Amino acid sequence: MVWVKIPSDGCDFLISKHCFVRGTTADTLKWYFGYREFVLDNHSFCVHLGDFIIPLFDWKLGLSPAISHYCSKLKGEAILSSLCLVGLSQHNYSRNSGNLLDLVFSSFTDVSVNYDVHLLVSPDTYHPPFVTELQLPV
Repeated sequence: MVWVKIPSDGCDFLISKHCFVRGTTADTLKWYFGYREFVLDNHSFCVHLGDFIIPLFDWKLGLSPAISHYCSKLKGEAILSSLCLVGLSQHNYSRNSGNLLDLVFSSFTDVSVNYDVHLLVSPDTYHPPFVTELQLPV
């Protein structure tokens, strides 16, 4: 994980990028998000990007389909619980495959995710490139 802190008048902006390897346990995610809740509790604004490898989890509804592996359900629930506690919301959603592995969470409300990106090479099906834009509060 990488965290970047940008000091500003009255609040700090936090930007983070996380990558969890396949096979990361639900307990590891719970521990990690517990730590993240502690860090984010002391800062006003943040953007949070991650590769969480939780296939088939529906981020809009907060549910896993019946065919999902039980571990995927536990991981998705751990992330959603943490999001609720620190006031972050999900801003990008699955387009084609039904899987969304790269997530954009933010405390900002004016966030757009654009998948229309000019590419030099063919992207991985499960990790399509995207550009995230946000309007910073004044």
